[in-house]
Amino acid sequence: MKKETPIEDTKDLQLFINLKPVKRQRMQKADHMMGWNGELLTKQEFNEVTPHPWKPNEFRTNCEFYNRGAFRICIYSKCKENGDLIKSGNSNHKYAHCCCQYHGERCQWEQRMDQIKDFKHDNCLGEKLELDIVGASSEMIEKAIANFARIHNIPFEVCASPEMRDIIIKSMNLQYVFSNEISENLAPELDSKRIRLSMIDQAHENCFKRLQQFRGRYASLILDGGMISHTHVVAVLLTSPMLDCLPLLLTLHTGNITSDGYAKLVSQISLDLTKLEIIISGSTTDGATALAAGLSLFSPNNYSKYLTGKNAKLLYNRCADHLLDRAFRNAICPNKIIDQMINLMNTEINSLHSMNNEKEIEIYARSFSKTRWIGLFLSARWLVMHKDQILKSKLKISVYSLRFTEHFYYITKPLFETVSKLESNTASICQDRSDLFATAFALSYPGQQLMISGSIGSVQASDQNVTTFLSTKISSLIPKSPVVVHELDEDESKKASLFEAEAYEFLLGNYCRVKDSLLLINPFVYWMSVKKGNSMKQCFADFALRILSLPASEAGCERIFSEAKRVLGLSRHLMSLQTIFCHLV
Repeated sequence: MKKETPIEDTKDLQLFINLKPVKRQRMQKADHMMGWNGELLTKQEFNEVTPHPWKPNEFRTNCEFYNRGAFRICIYSKCKENGDLIKSGNSNHKYAHCCCQYHGERCQWEQRMDQIKDFKHDNCLGEKLELDIVGASSEMIEKAIANFARIHNIPFEVCASPEMRDIIIKSMNLQYVFSNEISENLAPELDSKRIRLSMIDQAHENCFKRLQQFRGRYASLILDGGMISHTHVVAVLLTSPMLDCLPLLLTLHTGNITSDGYAKLVSQISLDLTKLEIIISGSTTDGATALAAGLSLFSPNNYSKYLTGKNAKLLYNRCADHLLDRAFRNAICPNKIIDQMINLMNTEINSLHSMNNEKEIEIYARSFSKTRWIGLFLSARWLVMHKDQILKSKLKISVYSLRFTEHFYYITKPLFETVSKLESNTASICQDRSDLFATAFALSYPGQQLMISGSIGSVQASDQNVTTFLSTKISSLIPKSPVVVHELDEDESKKASLFEAEAYEFLLGNYCRVKDSLLLINPFVYWMSVKKGNSMKQCFADFALRILSLPASEAGCERIFSEAKRVLGLSRHLMSLQTIFCHLV
């Protein structure tokens, strides 16, 4: 019987012959060769016969050397001393051996190529050599970074940050691509303008990624270049997130008032500045020039054309420093979709812990306290102004929440329009404790309950208590126990509760059957229309009228404080009108 052969005809035989070299090539250079760089050899060096490094009476030829970092291997063919290849059967197997040496000691690992899955092997001397090289390189890099930190006063935490390590890795990758070049030839020419453009591009990319969850929602950005040569920023998330009890986006940014500083700041919070329409309502002399110059970097438009004649004059002439006017003069409210505007910055109040200047901490803390309230008030104002637009867009806002915000805005509006030096003077803030209003509302139990219920909104989570914003020492920034803003005795508590009940009834709308529309048209007539049959309702109406007629002077404000304290039964001298109003809310 004829024995069957796998090759039936000449065509199959030729195909089998053609496949042989392909199969052998795959055996010689497999996946474990990835990442290994071959050394250049001449034909004479490749055909040279050399003794085996550690095996006596054995020779090698067709040597190919590969390296990866501190590791080096040789792939060769076994041969006789005269150069004839030693064959095993009909095949000429390739071998690989390790070439690593350390302090005169040689690694003696060797294996046949078709049996190798990975060049990594135990007890390789290349690992010790690699540790020495990395250690020496790290020492040189650390010395260079230390010198950089000393000259430019860079914090040590920044020098050891993951971002600094990433810079080092990228520079090493450049040397890896051009292995035959010296480092000096590969050093990039650094340019501050290109670095800034790169930062802006990266900020835009990060902004888009981080704000997908806020797509389709509105926001208002407030830039304030005041409070002793630093800038604080409030990013207020409006409409449904604010009223449906999602975190209100309040952030604090500190830095020098320079055009570069504003350029960097805006680049971090904007997705596409070339398409963003920025309107400046005005600015004080604290940072007006720098603000305009910084924003002009991103648009060919001259932003001064957006300013009215009065506000343009305010750029160079400081006017009366009313709190509301100051906020409006420094406000930028393009009313764009939030994923085109706001990027969450991670500075917040916790960054104060790492600061060393106690005076700056005190200023920043007070500024942040006031800024939280400005953001809440302006967000309510924005909501009132765009009420029709919001209702048409069918956003998730209850009618009650919208009405509550509307009343909240109109009852607080006189406070912002009239309070003058009491709010802008840092010394008065410290003495009168007038910044208690913002912190008390945001952090007190009643304020938290209103936020949880969705009536007002929610402030970004914080375990800070009221004392953190009034402290002068770093150690006191760490909260120990909840602090009560003001403790009332039994009689005071009863009067305050009755007064708060009236305030709550007013916020529900149509107070004492007087139409809310009248409050928008003529608030004085509204409060005078309240029936005088109920003493508490009359008391509440009288108090509201006093707020509406609040004099724009420090003495006038203090007189109203005293009257308001008598109305509520609060006689302690630490109470301010804002603190009282906090209790009302």
